[in-house]
Order: sequence, then structure tokens, then C-alpha cells
Amino acid sequence: MARSRTIRLPEPDFLPATKQKNLDPTYKPRYDRMIFFLALLGLTEEQMGQVLHVNSKVILNWRNKHPSFEEAIRKGKEEADARVAHSLYQAAIGYKCKKKTVLTNRVKEYDKRGRVIKEWTEPLIVETEEQLPPNVTAAVKWLQARQPERWSDRIKIDARFNVDHSLDLTEFSVEELEMLNKLSERRREVNKIEESEYVEQ
Repeated sequence: MARSRTIRLPEPDFLPATKQKNLDPTYKPRYDRMIFFLALLGLTEEQMGQVLHVNSKVILNWRNKHPSFEEAIRKGKEEADARVAHSLYQAAIGYKCKKKTVLTNRVKEYDKRGRVIKEWTEPLIVETEEQLPPNVTAAVKWLQARQPERWSDRIKIDARFNVDHSLDLTEFSVEELEMLNKLSERRREVNKIEESEYVEQ
């Protein structure tokens, strides 16, 4: 069974370390506002505990005992997910964005006769609108999430095995048989590579 990996926030060297025995597991109503913004920033419950000087078990206990705390985490995560989904959708279809470009503007000062008496350069900020093209990777991710049965990169094949463990191919379509043949060929190629690497060792 794969173990879940929890990434903790880096501990700053310039701040005093928090001692485990000094952690206060007492819930405070002001934590609701703090936890909303922590969830909005995408922190895990382990990381939220780091900020509030408690462990993830205390965070879970607060969620179960205090509805306002649970609601703050849930709404923070929902809003964060909505923003990411919107950004992914925008990237998938392409979008326009405003961009500021700094140019060099040459300025001249003239006298009454029209002669240049002073000349200098100064920055000129120009705001333009750029059309970003659709991102293929974002489009595929979006479609895989919304229509997994059509766009998923996983192949699901229903089959029946006989008592002697032989595979019954009679109900397979031509496309499924071709896919199985390609997978078999790919497996053989991988086996050859692994065998050659083993011999070289």
C-alpha cells in the first residue's frame, strides 16, 4: 500500500523553533478567518497546522467539533479550486491579456530657431493586448476531467477468463484486438531492452 506524502512548509532559520510540548490545541474563533485564507492559498491540513502551531490531528478535531471552522476550510478550498478551474479553462481556449512594455523614448528640446539644444531619453510605458493561443495540454486535462469516458488516457477492456485461465477473445471488437496486439508488441520491446541491460551488467 502506497504511503501518502505530506510536504511540510520550510521552517525559517531566522525564527525560533516551535517546541512540540508548547503547542496549544485550544480552538479560537479567530482561526476561522485565518484558515479560510490558508485553504485559499492551497495549503494542506498538515501545513495549516504548521501555521497555527498544531498538528493535522488537531485540525481534523477542530473540523469535526466546530462547524464554522469546517465551513471556512471548505469554502476556501472551493474558491481556490474554482479559480484554478477557470484559469485552466482560459488556457485551454486561449485568452487575451494586457501587457506593459517599456520602450525608450528620445526627447529633444529646441530653441526659437528650431535647433536642438538638449536631448535625452526617458522610459515610455506602452500597454498592449496580447492574444495567447489555446494550450493543448490544458485542453486535454480539461476534457479528461469533464468527459473521462471519451478522453481518458486509460484503456478499459471488459473480458472473460475461462477456467483454465485462457482469455476469451470472441467478443472483442477489431479495435480492441488491435490495441491488445500493440500493447503486446510494446511489452515485448520493453522485455528485450530489459534483457539487454541485464546482460550488459
